[in-house]
Amino acid sequence: MIRSIRYSFLLLSLCLVVSTAFAQQEKSPIPLSGIYEYIYEYNTKDLIENHYLEFKNANGKIEGTYYGTSDDFDEAREGYLVGFFSASMKNLVIQGSSISFEVEVKDADMFSKPVTPLKKVEKNTPWGVGIRYTTRAYHGEIKGNAMIIKTKGFKERVFRKINN
Repeated sequence: MIRSIRYSFLLLSLCLVVSTAFAQQEKSPIPLSGIYEYIYEYNTKDLIENHYLEFKNANGKIEGTYYGTSDDFDEAREGYLVGFFSASMKNLVIQGSSISFEVEVKDADMFSKPVTPLKKVEKNTPWGVGIRYTTRAYHGEIKGNAMIIKTKGFKERVFRKINN
């Protein structure tokens, strides 16, 4: 009788532990860390305009940085070269496989040479042209080691994970 009660208690405890683990696993977001790269389809030998997403886990919270070009904050580029920036993701929300965030920049955030998480450029001069918009919203889907990111006025961008 006592053995049966112990066995039932052990079985019940095991069921609670397993069901709690499954419930937590379903609620936890897709783990993000590392750098994701979007390769710009019109790159030239002299000008690489790739975009990057960098995610870090800081004190149990995911933080992100977007590395991009001035094209996202301009109507059309005519007669001048692109500018480059890095900015923290604001209002970063990850729910299941969905992701959304905003990026806010100022003219002073734009530089004349690429800004990437991979290579820091010394003596990067200010871009000096000026942007038309300061905020842009992005949303998309996480699919394994890739993210499909969309934003108003642009084709979707596929970012692929390039390192941890």
